[in-house]
Amino acid sequence: MPRLVVAFRGQTWELSVPETASLSSLREQIENVTDVAAAQQKIIASGPLRTFFAAGGGGDGGGERDEETIGAFKDGSKVMVVGPTKDELEFVRRQDEEGAKANRPRQYHPSMLRGGTQPRRTGATSSTSRLNPFGSIKVHPSTPPSSPEFKLVHQRLTQLANDPAVIHVCSLHNFTVGELTELLPHEHPNLLGLNENMGMRISLRTRTDKYDGLRHYRSMRQVLLHELAHNRVNDHPPEFKILNSELNAQLEAFEAAQKNGARRLVDSDVYVPPENDDPAEVTAHVLGGSGDGTPLDREARRQKVLMATMKRLEHVEADIEKGCGSSQ
Repeated sequence: MPRLVVAFRGQTWELSVPETASLSSLREQIENVTDVAAAQQKIIASGPLRTFFAAGGGGDGGGERDEETIGAFKDGSKVMVVGPTKDELEFVRRQDEEGAKANRPRQYHPSMLRGGTQPRRTGATSSTSRLNPFGSIKVHPSTPPSSPEFKLVHQRLTQLANDPAVIHVCSLHNFTVGELTELLPHEHPNLLGLNENMGMRISLRTRTDKYDGLRHYRSMRQVLLHELAHNRVNDHPPEFKILNSELNAQLEAFEAAQKNGARRLVDSDVYVPPENDDPAEVTAHVLGGSGDGTPLDREARRQKVLMATMKRLEHVEADIEKGCGSSQ
């Protein structure tokens, strides 16, 4: 019986698939191992398998070709699954409910509305109050603690570790980093970042090649997101690029929500600027801030944003990949 290799977020499973398997039954098998409901699955494949999975559309069932059989295919063929897990959809549902509850008009006791005590104002929990995902912060040991460079580098690494948008992204994916430290240009001239043992230590190039200052903050943060993606996926396969784009989209959505004073964060509705914009100076904007639509609608928008973000970051990520030591 031929085997189909299913990849999802850095994990792979081998499924024994008979040639008589239908599209709907195969999606059920994939759901069992990935926890992505058949209706939410987007399957990326090549060759005849691409045609087979495309025949059933987005996996929402009810299609005329859902019972079409897979037929013969090459043993060991690989497909990649993209989509939210059931737990993630449930989290979105709860967030929607909590957001709607928080935005309902508050009812106060009449005694509070007679010119006396004013209602206490409440707000959403700040991201910075969450448990910081970064452990220790370390400057390169060759830098004397009494030097101005030590203070500058330590402040920059601390700023990255305490960045509310970075903390938000880490909380969404349960990312933790044992140690955040730096790479020196003369020791690692070809590296911009390095992730060791999937988050045990992340090292970033903080200083310029001439040691006359620090690299731009947004550029360093983008390298940090790239290295955080290696907490889950080794090297740079397609699933890594999708995850990295997701992290960037979620970070931009968070900052847009903060800028616009939104209480509820939508991690998919992100404005994608023109390709000729400087990625280091891009500002994200929330679209459809009310977050209306079903989870399937939001997932469709999310997929569009991920693909657009991937395309927009393509030329920047090419340079970051060349300077990434996590795959060298």
